[in-house]
Amino acid sequence: MQLTQRFLPPIIALLLGALMPLAFAPFHAWYVAPIALASVIYLVQFRSAKASGWLGFLFGLSMFTVGLWWVRISVHQFGGAPLPLAIAMVLLLAAYLALYYGALLYGVRKFNFPPALRYLVWLPTLGTLLEVLRAHLFTGFPWLALGYSLTDTPFALWLFPTFGALLSSFVIYFMAGLLLYIVVHVRSFKNIAPMAIGIVAIALITAVFSRMSDPIEDQPETLNIALVQGNITQDQKFDEAHFYQSIQTYVDLTSTVIEQANLVIWPETAVVAYYDQVSDLMNNLRHWSDLTDTEILIGIPRENAALEQFNAFVHLGQTAKADQFYDKHRLLPFGEYIPAPAIFGTIYDWINMPLVGFTKGQAQQAPFTFPQFSTQTTGSICFEAVFGESLRYQAEQSGFLVNISNDAWFGDSLAPWQHLQIVQARALEFARPIARATNTGVTAFVDHHGNIIAKAPLFTATTLTHEITGKQGLTAYVKLGDTLGISLMGALLILLVLYRILKRRNDP
Repeated sequence: MQLTQRFLPPIIALLLGALMPLAFAPFHAWYVAPIALASVIYLVQFRSAKASGWLGFLFGLSMFTVGLWWVRISVHQFGGAPLPLAIAMVLLLAAYLALYYGALLYGVRKFNFPPALRYLVWLPTLGTLLEVLRAHLFTGFPWLALGYSLTDTPFALWLFPTFGALLSSFVIYFMAGLLLYIVVHVRSFKNIAPMAIGIVAIALITAVFSRMSDPIEDQPETLNIALVQGNITQDQKFDEAHFYQSIQTYVDLTSTVIEQANLVIWPETAVVAYYDQVSDLMNNLRHWSDLTDTEILIGIPRENAALEQFNAFVHLGQTAKADQFYDKHRLLPFGEYIPAPAIFGTIYDWINMPLVGFTKGQAQQAPFTFPQFSTQTTGSICFEAVFGESLRYQAEQSGFLVNISNDAWFGDSLAPWQHLQIVQARALEFARPIARATNTGVTAFVDHHGNIIAKAPLFTATTLTHEITGKQGLTAYVKLGDTLGISLMGALLILLVLYRILKRRNDP
């Protein structure tokens, strides 16, 4: 019996954490998140804060190991690291991210508030602020933040344009607390009152904030946009012997759509050579663009006069001097730059990661402007699409957005679908349609309500064409971002802690 009591709770915590990725794409079972979270908190309700923190850590360790298991593919299959090292890196990343859930359950048990306050206020406030901390600390990694699980639900239509996906995590934590409160404490009408007050308060705050949004209206132009998915396998993509074959694939696919399209988009690092090294290719594409009156955007790395290297994409102008660039601002740790090289640099003796050592671009960059049409666009590259706060400025200057990526690094896994869900969240937050071009998928068009209106099959060399009408008008989230919400929750957190300290001093 003692062995059962000792080992059963950790096993349950691990199993509950393993269920959490079901809340996200491609499964979209969002309700799993509040149920699993409520269950693990119920599991610790009579345990010490230290024991609760340990079970929370195991919950998070399982969640992120399962949800981010695809990381091993890039490290082992394509990076060439030994499989044990690849698995160790996944577990190390998951262990770091699990600390936030350990802190959550520790905090829930450490501060012994009355039930309504603990589950309906303290839990969602602390949980959301820990999500925010995870999104910013050590460059930030908000992947699988709980708010994203709501992207494909009706809730997102009013939550995301108002508060953004990250702060919408509050609703998931509130739902978990609500479930706990109902199961454990609702015994009379008196117990229902705090629950009703909490729900009404959330609805009223959302209504007040949402009134800050402008009307979202169509821009006058409708564009025919073609996305090119080359499906270049990762082992061939960085193989010099296949360089010209890869370029020819993109050229051949482009030839099938360039006569009809207003804009053609190639994905991230479609050209695996620096911009200055392929001037003949750029000149040929410019000439093609002029002949067809079609604008072209291409993912290609570049180097500036100071010898800084950027992961970029370029809008080809009539001459090289007229080319416009977007340089990736939010770089992927370990994938595009080495954090703390003195500590982690030796890892790269085991891993073959090309194009490491990029410099991050400016935090805000000018939009792409086109001679053929007046609608402007701004872009994001791969991983940085997860940072809604950083990209808000793009909605202020663009009618639609572009995201380019190379998810071939992650093979046939959950990653491409999780990534697409993140892009859907950006479309909702900014009320802007998004054209997303990828190497192997998921290439897609997303409307300003976050709906996938067209997508290409995975692992197929193909094109995807659709008409996009740009939007104008700014959402409350574009205007306010995360700052106001974080400030209000931070102030609430401080008040709750002070309340608990004063109450403890006054207790006999």
